[in-house]
This record gives sequence, structure tokens and C-alpha cells, in this order.
Amino acid sequence: MHEIAEGLLATTGDLRLGAGFWMPARATALSCGAGAVALVSPLPLADADVAAIESLGKVAWVVAPNRMHHMHVAAAAARFPEAKLALADGVADKLREPLASVPLASTPLGSEVTSFAIHGAPAMSEVAILHAPSRTLVVTDLVFNLRATRGFLTPLILTLVGARGRFAQSRAVRFMVKDRAALARSFDALLDAHFDRVVMAHGEIVERGGKDALAGALGWARASAAVPLLT
Repeated sequence: MHEIAEGLLATTGDLRLGAGFWMPARATALSCGAGAVALVSPLPLADADVAAIESLGKVAWVVAPNRMHHMHVAAAAARFPEAKLALADGVADKLREPLASVPLASTPLGSEVTSFAIHGAPAMSEVAILHAPSRTLVVTDLVFNLRATRGFLTPLILTLVGARGRFAQSRAVRFMVKDRAALARSFDALLDAHFDRVVMAHGEIVERGGKDALAGALGWARASAAVPLLT
């Protein structure tokens, strides 16, 4: 775990998604207020990682912020048995064993954080999290910022989805959209929030100008409904 800002830590690892296809991944720990901490998109944690997280406060929440980030939720829940699980829609159904949980989108995590559900793409069910004290938006698969890659297939796949070597939203998200108007409204609400830094699960952190970068990446959905969905 390393410090990104006061009250905000992160650690990274590599996920092997197939032969020759690797993705860097990031778990984020953030202060929620009143000495509580949320662990977002958990990864396997070393003892030193746990100690760093607990230096922020007590882990009150283990958070799975979309349907694709569930693999290490059960292990994190076991590591922090007093924490509650806050899960995006559909995550509970993907866990191997049923665990008590609350819906992330409608459950307040604390005075220092705000959740923004991304509607209109239920196959992803993303929930972005704003850490107000550091003006940081934490997202999962909403956007990528992959400047370096590992594996012979990774550059090809990222090129095909339009997310290689730049801050961008994967074109694959467009195939998940069921309600473009709802998606656009979610993006508008997100971009009304006060943040500058963007921390994503996959790729390099954007320390400054994150809101402008995000607005550009999400512009296709916020444009006129006359624009074809897959352009």
C-alpha cells in the first residue's frame, strides 16, 4: 500500500485474464469519516498492506463496485471480519458462497464519501466513489488509463476496444448499454461532483485535470441521441 493523498491509499497487482492477456489492477483504501475505512475493489493483501490500511482507521466496509470485481471479496471479508460488505448490483450472485451484504448504491459509507451509481449498463453495474477530502474520484472499469502493458495479446485487445495508451472508456461498455439516456444522466451527475484526481482500477492515476479527462472519455454517451451508439 502506498499513499496517494491524505486518507487515501492504494496497492496494485496483475490479473491474468487469459493466455497472453494481463491487466494491472488496483485496490484502494479510503477514509470514510469517524475513523472508518472502506476497502474498494480488494486484491490479495500482504500483512504490510493490512497494517497500512489499518493505520487509516478501522476497516468498516469491503466494497465491490461493479459486477466484474468480485474475485477477492470473500477473502477480504474474511481478513476483516467486522467489516460490512457493500456490493454493486449483481455481485452477490457471483460469489461462491452467500455472504451478508448491503447494496452499495443506496448505502451511505460515511461523511467523507459519496457513491454515484452508473445506471443504464446493468451488465457492469458500476458505482463510482467520491472521496471528498482529497477531491478524488475512484472508479473501476468506467475508464482505463493503460500506458504500459504486459502480455502479447494485451496491446491488441486494448487497441480493439479503443483503450490502449490513453485515458479512455472501453468500447466494450457500449455493448453493455441498455438505456443510453439513463447512462447519460448518470454521467452528468458524476461530472457535477467536485473532484480533480481520478483513481481507476486499471491504469495510471490522473492526479490533475481528471474531471476534464473524464468528461472527454464519457462524451459519446452525453452527446445527442441522434449519434449512433457504436460510433
